[in-house]
Amino acid sequence: MLSLLLPTGSMQPGFLIGTAAALTETQLSIAPLSIGTHHVPEGSGIVASRAYPGIYWMIGDSGNPANLYAIDSAGVTKNIFPVAGATNYDWEDIAIDSNGYIWIGDIGDNSQVRSDYVLYRVSEPNPYGSATSISSTAFHFAYPNGARDAEALFVWQGIPYLVQKRSITTEVYAFPTVDPSKKVTLNYVGAFTGGIYITGADISTDGRRLALINDGNNYHWIIERSATSTSIADFFTSPTKQWRISFSNQQGEAISFLLGDYSFVVASEEGSLWKIQQTQYDQQGSTTVTTTTTTTTTAALPVATTPITSASATYTLSFQGYDYDNKGEVSVLVNNQLVASLPTADSTQNNNMFKSFSLDITNYVVSGRNSVTFRQNFYSSGVQNVQVTGPSGILLSDSTSSHTLVAGGTSSVNYSFNTATGTTTTTTTTTTTTTATTAVPSSLPSLTLSFQGYDYDNKGESSVLVDNQVVATLPTANSPQNNNVFTSYSLDISKYLTPGGNTLTFKQNIYSSGVKNIQITGSSGAIYSNSAYYYIQQEVNGSLTYTFNIPTSSTTTTTTTTTPTPTTTTTTASTSTATTTTTTTATPSATPFKFVVMGDSRGNSASQPVNTGVLSKLSNTANSFNPAFQLFTGDLCYDFSQGNCPSVWKSTENSNLLSKTVPIMGNHDAGDNALWLSNFNIGSIVASFGGTRYSYRSGQDGLDFSFDYGNSHFVGMTVIDDVSSSRPSSAQLSWLDTDLTTAERTGCGGSGCALTFIEWHAPIYCSSSSHCSPPAIPPAQWTTVTNAHPSIVAIFHGHEHITAYAHIDGSKISGVNTNREYEEFIMGGAGAPLYGCLSRADWCTSNYGFALVTVSGSTVTVQIYDMNGASMHAPWTFNKNTATTTSTTTTTTAVVSGLPSGSVIYSLSFQGYDYDNLGEVTVLVNNQVVVTLSAVDSSQNNNVFASFSLDISRYVVAGTNTITFRQNIYSSGVQNVQVTGSRGALLSDSTYHDIWAGGTATTSYNFNVS
Repeated sequence: MLSLLLPTGSMQPGFLIGTAAALTETQLSIAPLSIGTHHVPEGSGIVASRAYPGIYWMIGDSGNPANLYAIDSAGVTKNIFPVAGATNYDWEDIAIDSNGYIWIGDIGDNSQVRSDYVLYRVSEPNPYGSATSISSTAFHFAYPNGARDAEALFVWQGIPYLVQKRSITTEVYAFPTVDPSKKVTLNYVGAFTGGIYITGADISTDGRRLALINDGNNYHWIIERSATSTSIADFFTSPTKQWRISFSNQQGEAISFLLGDYSFVVASEEGSLWKIQQTQYDQQGSTTVTTTTTTTTTAALPVATTPITSASATYTLSFQGYDYDNKGEVSVLVNNQLVASLPTADSTQNNNMFKSFSLDITNYVVSGRNSVTFRQNFYSSGVQNVQVTGPSGILLSDSTSSHTLVAGGTSSVNYSFNTATGTTTTTTTTTTTTTATTAVPSSLPSLTLSFQGYDYDNKGESSVLVDNQVVATLPTANSPQNNNVFTSYSLDISKYLTPGGNTLTFKQNIYSSGVKNIQITGSSGAIYSNSAYYYIQQEVNGSLTYTFNIPTSSTTTTTTTTTPTPTTTTTTASTSTATTTTTTTATPSATPFKFVVMGDSRGNSASQPVNTGVLSKLSNTANSFNPAFQLFTGDLCYDFSQGNCPSVWKSTENSNLLSKTVPIMGNHDAGDNALWLSNFNIGSIVASFGGTRYSYRSGQDGLDFSFDYGNSHFVGMTVIDDVSSSRPSSAQLSWLDTDLTTAERTGCGGSGCALTFIEWHAPIYCSSSSHCSPPAIPPAQWTTVTNAHPSIVAIFHGHEHITAYAHIDGSKISGVNTNREYEEFIMGGAGAPLYGCLSRADWCTSNYGFALVTVSGSTVTVQIYDMNGASMHAPWTFNKNTATTTSTTTTTTAVVSGLPSGSVIYSLSFQGYDYDNLGEVTVLVNNQVVVTLSAVDSSQNNNVFASFSLDISRYVVAGTNTITFRQNIYSSGVQNVQVTGSRGALLSDSTYHDIWAGGTATTSYNFNVS
């Protein structure tokens, strides 16, 4: 317990006006951003989830159900959880801690007569899960000086703090210990004046700032303490900064910082949600009293059937809508800024009796492209006859489309319009997005998107967006048994595109579906093609995004050929065999990133479950390198299921690093899977730091799993059945093989993951003098996987209480192929008792440490550091995807159709094999797609080559030219590449190149036209 007791005489009076002469309160009047409306009855507390970004937890005041509400950032209710074992006598505030617990304060006492108060603690549930209730633990308490009314609660380092409400001098109290078995008397912490009627509180995730809200004077205080402070009392006796922010909060009783941010949200009992950005109040250390008034004009909508007049408006939005039968049911946004929340305008039997509305949107319009969004917050409604007018006339008009909006389904509809830059005389009209009802409209415009999808068994189940604008919401196209029977779609997307980079997104609104064979074509042919199949699930990966480029050029030459002209080549019986040695280097394109690895932080007994001294230093040092995330290789505690192990481990880890730590279970962690999973929701952790494609072995969510980050794939496995031999089961190895196959072919954004890293607890190749008996895994079990997957770079383990490195080749584990060698790092030195080293490792130390791994393209650098950040060894650098291979090829000339030819000036010929899927390989000249190769599979895929010839005249330029063969899925080979022109051969290369998605994904050639 922190030493927080302060004598009454030590208090500095008038804290909220400044407690020290050097500190002056910064007073601000700020117009908050209205972000939506919540529907929690008499909402009295709000806090941001730490496990589910974008989710807020709320509770209702006295007299309402004992429910925990999950809402999103716009106020939409995502789930409601009855709290078992709890009674809502007077629930007033809610808090969250770093251990995954939510605290509910039954602390209200208007008459100040209660002799017993209670906090309920619950494990944070999955807001998207199917749980029908959550269990609670009660903590009863009393005040040291009689009954008190309190409505504000926050938790820091596992200790709850309460802020009194009804007094000129506001008192702050803390739990002396957290023990549900007994009723405790709170400790007095400190007090301040000027804060009467404090109705809510929250502390930032780093503990630096405290937020307080007052509903009587519409005040919102942000108080900062020193970065070196260890006492909550410093907020009230020696703050370093202090802001008093005023705006009308409509009986605001709830305040919360955003996750990992000093911006904050405020919720009123009436349902309003506001946000104040940190940049709006943070004065960069200024201690001068300043008052800033910002006025925002919002066009309010009256509850009436007549239009709102906007005589002085420069830009006006008009539309018709029906069935707005709840206040705030629909929000109208221009450029993602809230203009108005629609009032009650119910129609009898909800039978499409529309009412007319008109809004002045001048203050929200910008030069260039603008967006108008109607967002359904709950229930359903409709909108039609949308029009935007400006000084030069109509900018947007859609009288043909009527849209039905359903929260949870087609929850929004988007329109766009343009204003000319610097002038009001040019009008660009863009019509609304279209929601298909029977089929997606098919056309062949200048730019067309085509794709195949299956299992759209609910209207509005999936949306297609280009540059974040909705093109269509997919109709019902269900297939029997949802068994991948695909439907073909074609969409005109011309109006949504811009020159340069564009994005294409498939967003799953409900349930799940699949998409494949995506192609975007223009007048000169395909500009993007991806045949890979992707499964999209609303509650897991949510959406799928592709990026493509619309080239910009100053040339006036136009080509209109869209369909390749078939060419016929006579089959010959002649064959030739040649042996070629070639060096291929992968060039995966990805933003460099860093991650850290450590493991084995356990203590020596259940009473000392964690070596807190070592783990605290290591995690703080590791966090200083600002890694994207952390892998933890198991044995967090002496016994994870005993006592307070999880809370001790979580409170010891650096709080920033903890939020992005991906752990796997060790033998000291085994025994209670439910407890493990309640503490570590791996899918949510991965999503919080930007990981994608989280998946897991059937029935093993959080235990055997994988995810992508950047150009790399990560796998974690629970291998504890036989820790002495670290033997994954055959089911695990089979799943791993399948998972890696998928990752290498279609992972990491669709191009295939270039690198793979794997973690499990006990090592494959032992290096310590105890705790592991070599050899570990028989080669037949493990090398079958490693030899099949060239992307594997490194395996991380713990279990042995050492820090070690070994390069794994055939001399260490029999059967490892020469070009499938990989690295093993044992990171078992995060606090467990240290062991001695064996000489069989390439490097080993009996010291505490962690690994910092830097990934930059195909280059991986591993640096080992001790607790103080000192390097323990020179960094190791690997380039996994550089290899020398020897292959024997057989060439057969075959008949190939479907490739362009004609009046050839420049011709590309080559031989290739194993194009066993349509669209598997794309041929590009100067980064322009010439053709995506058709299926020309060979028996047993055994290097039987087919010959191709392409007319590439239209793509060739004067000077240097580049030919690229790009592997989209799986693998293939190319050889005997030649370019001929009117003067003869410009390029001739007989070298054989192996190309595989996820590794050596492309091979390129250059030639010159003088």
